[in-house]
Amino acid sequence: MSISDSVSVKNRILNTANVLGAVWFTAVALLFFFMPGSYPILWRVMGLSLTCAGTAAFYFLSKNDKLINKVKSIKPVYIYLAAAAFMLLLQLIILFGSGYRLARDAEYLDIIARNFVEKRDLNDGLSLYHSYYLDRYSNNWGIFLIEAFIYKCVYIVTGRLPSVTLPLVNIAVIQISFYLFCKLSRLVFTSERNKLLAPLVMAVHPVIYAYCCVFYTDTLSMPFVICAAYLTLKAVNSRGVRFAAHIAGAALCIGVGYSIKGSVAVILVAAVIYMLFKGGIKRALALFAVSLIAFAAVNASVKSIMYATGTVSEESVERYGFPMTHWVMMGLKDRGGYDEEMFRYTYGIESKEARNEAAKDKISETIADYGVSGLAKHAAIKLFYTWRGGQYLSTIQFSNADDTAVTKLFSGGLAVVIPNYVLQCALILYVMLAFISSAINRRTDGTFLLRLSVFGLSLFLMVWETRSRYLINMLPFLYVIMIEGVSELTRLIDGFVAKRKNKKQPAAE
Repeated sequence: MSISDSVSVKNRILNTANVLGAVWFTAVALLFFFMPGSYPILWRVMGLSLTCAGTAAFYFLSKNDKLINKVKSIKPVYIYLAAAAFMLLLQLIILFGSGYRLARDAEYLDIIARNFVEKRDLNDGLSLYHSYYLDRYSNNWGIFLIEAFIYKCVYIVTGRLPSVTLPLVNIAVIQISFYLFCKLSRLVFTSERNKLLAPLVMAVHPVIYAYCCVFYTDTLSMPFVICAAYLTLKAVNSRGVRFAAHIAGAALCIGVGYSIKGSVAVILVAAVIYMLFKGGIKRALALFAVSLIAFAAVNASVKSIMYATGTVSEESVERYGFPMTHWVMMGLKDRGGYDEEMFRYTYGIESKEARNEAAKDKISETIADYGVSGLAKHAAIKLFYTWRGGQYLSTIQFSNADDTAVTKLFSGGLAVVIPNYVLQCALILYVMLAFISSAINRRTDGTFLLRLSVFGLSLFLMVWETRSRYLINMLPFLYVIMIEGVSELTRLIDGFVAKRKNKKQPAAE
């Protein structure tokens, strides 16, 4: 029976995303290794060589029966606990060994939350361009309320606001994310090896540690992203009350996650598409409806609290607020990242409505100036900028930290930069391979939801302002997809070795 006969029409339609993702991440890989302005050729050769060496080592170790039996004799929970303890130890060493202090946007929100709790003017300590920060950036209201609540509780109990408060909470958030990721990997993988391997990749990725102190949207939204995917996958195979509970939980995670990081909405789109083809139209509509209710309830609550506490007002938001079109406009400039010229352009216009109209005009003008070829070149540069280095802008997070050995290591030391680059090489190559393999085999299993989410995020960042750190909350999904790609490669190697043996046997006879 051919592959096309063995799969449903629904799966063939759903597989379109695999095909598009395969093309997309092939382009990402080509840009990563061959785009002018990429890392020096020596780095690229090193990255590929170490990726191949690591793959070979993994393959041969996986064929060592004695080692495999020893690993299998250890209960998975012990491995997870050991990895979590290792992570926690290293996180605390980084926090206290670097004298870390929040930087950039995380710093501004920290100042505002402290002012709010201590009943000072919210703009105290902010520069001119960052005054009226919450009026300007309504997308930060959710995380501000969380910070303010944490600070209020700490202040009531201790009478002060220690500088390590948010970094310690952030470490707890990453530990929770790790636990949820262990649960997710056990749900989507059938192989015990892969169930263990994906979380261990997270436990050794330097970027996770570089961001361990940064209580901001990138890490804070991670547990909601993981939990939303986990509950959606559980819902597909659930019935009755369990189904209702799972979709309600997924919807709430998406709603709260969206109030922290707007890109979490991508999970909703992916979840509804997946549920439509795997669970049917009624289940997809139920998930969509409950998610909309959660979206509306969470965001209405956030808005009401912000207005009720006097933190912002309708007048101040209209006076200082940036419209969503601002980030689309900024995303069309050069490589599509933050651009100070675009910020000053929007900042200099008097009202939110006027800013919106000006941004629309600028968008139309920029697209017309680019033309088809210019827009294609811009898209290539933007895609390369999003996926290139593997640092995820983590090194700049230590700009405010004390000058210590730990700070030097995580702000650009080769002992961190090289592993990040090599892991990014492996990640991009194996994500590409996973998409290609999934497209060929029309695989729409549990990992498909994660592939669809990552693909959707990548498309979203092509329209929005982009930075590599905007991928951080979905790094766990990328780890799963990467391990899927590694498994596909080992399967291909096994097939090749088996064919070689079969050819040699008749010759020997």
